[in-house]
Amino acid sequence: MYRGENLLLADLQTKFRQDQTSRTGNPAIPAAPQLVPRNDSENPEWRKIETAWRETELHQTGSTLTPLHFEDFIPATDNPLSKASDGKPVGLEQEKLQSARL
Repeated sequence: MYRGENLLLADLQTKFRQDQTSRTGNPAIPAAPQLVPRNDSENPEWRKIETAWRETELHQTGSTLTPLHFEDFIPATDNPLSKASDGKPVGLEQEKLQSARL
């Protein structure tokens, strides 16, 4: 409820122009096209959705998993979305993490 109006998130984003000025994800990082719904026979597309999610998010094809890499979580530092307006990197920097000892 916003000022007496029952609005959905999409309505608020449009009302405040967030649909034109905000990013809620990074196009440089692959993501599943939709969340996986629960498997309760209500959605006949469930298996197809879940398979796409496993392939994109887990790098799993059938029973085979391929390794995940830094770029699967954090965009490359040469990506404009990885830098603040002053040009400094935002978030984790791969180069610094590689030299860190765990």
